[in-house]
Amino acid sequence: MAEQNQVAKVSKQEIATAIGNTTIADSILKSFDVLAKQGQLIFPKGYAYGNQLKLMYTTLSQNGMIQKATPVSIGEALVEAVIQGLEVDKKQVYFIVYGNKLQMFRSYYGDIKVALETGLVKEIRARVIYKNDEYEVDTNSEGDEIVLNHRTRLENHDLPIVGAYAWADLPDGRRRYCIMTKK
Repeated sequence: MAEQNQVAKVSKQEIATAIGNTTIADSILKSFDVLAKQGQLIFPKGYAYGNQLKLMYTTLSQNGMIQKATPVSIGEALVEAVIQGLEVDKKQVYFIVYGNKLQMFRSYYGDIKVALETGLVKEIRARVIYKNDEYEVDTNSEGDEIVLNHRTRLENHDLPIVGAYAWADLPDGRRRYCIMTKK
């Protein structure tokens, strides 16, 4: 029990130190606070932009990216991620340093979040096609490929993956597919 408390204290202390040194994140947060209060910047409902900003900065610090990138590129990457309402702890965003510039990339999960928040998509789903699955693909009247049928068996899940497809349900009731072979 005493060891757990010691570990918790060390972790909290390390986090507090990292957050205490977040001059770039603090500066961005102050600007966001002002813009949000003026109604010029609106974040998704329930999105704790301050928490995410600090968490992103702490993650970058722990990964050593802060030392490798210019302060301007760090600020730009953080602003871009937070304005999109992305959450680093939900793997919706990741950062990569190219040369001395930090760049923000949305993950697949981030793409889904942004698509759903636009209201242009109601739901997004995906399925894997295994060897020996029964599936039928056709083209609709608009020339788009669609999945007519997909039946699988549990034992097929141990067989090689031969493809996958995803679909988005649109507000007007239409369904848009993306169908891919493994290659």
